[in-house]
Amino acid sequence: MNPAKIKALDEVRGYVTDDLVAEVTEILAKDKSASAWHVDDWLDALDGYILRDDPGKDKACIAERLANKPTMFKAAVKQGAKYGIAFAKGIMRLEVYGDNVSAKVDSKGLLQLIFKAGVYTSADRVIVFKGERFQPLPADNPPRIIHHPNYEIERTQENCIGAYIMLRGPGVPPKFLVVDSGQIASSAEKGGSLYYGPDWQEMVKWIPLRKIVKELDENPAIRAMLDDEGAYTDDTAAPSQDTGASITDRIVDHGEGDTKTETEPLPDAADVAGEET
Repeated sequence: MNPAKIKALDEVRGYVTDDLVAEVTEILAKDKSASAWHVDDWLDALDGYILRDDPGKDKACIAERLANKPTMFKAAVKQGAKYGIAFAKGIMRLEVYGDNVSAKVDSKGLLQLIFKAGVYTSADRVIVFKGERFQPLPADNPPRIIHHPNYEIERTQENCIGAYIMLRGPGVPPKFLVVDSGQIASSAEKGGSLYYGPDWQEMVKWIPLRKIVKELDENPAIRAMLDDEGAYTDDTAAPSQDTGASITDRIVDHGEGDTKTETEPLPDAADVAGEET
């Protein structure tokens, strides 16, 4: 590691004072979910996170972006502690805009908040392509969805016609939400270049997740995040996949080799055709 990164890392680590640790401890203690973090583990995750390289253009590591911002850093750390999830790739990050620093929740962080509520414990995130049989049936009693993937067609961004997320949990019916190509295009326009590139599938899967979480009030952490304007928005950095995170064990991203799916009845199905993104 070069001297500049070492200096920045030492400086940012110095921001984690005894007072900040005490405040974070108090915040995390209020999280009664089974997956609540022990403060030492949570702070260890934070320490590892600030050591990472930021994928930005100047290749500065995260610690370098946070140096000289002690007050904003502490506020963002406490903000993140309220969600009760870890700072980690694809889960939650510290976003730096000039002198402002804030905690931003990414796709796997949103799912972890949902799972912490204890109602839904797994999720399927699926992209729909031209040539596949795909039929949401929200008017059925109860509503349901049918999807038969077709792996003989090119599974490219140009052939993407929609996406959906399905949440599942023990003793409750699945809950799903669908977005069509028009909604994807609208979100892509608002998000600009974030929705184009090698990780376009993650971007498309992010849209129905971002929408369905607004319907979930079971977890106070979810509510707090939604009430915190800007915690997650279309213009945040692209959520990234991190196969090393344990949360991925409960997230199924459908791809090559999947078989056709016909759901059980889905009483909470959402017909979102034409809905504004």
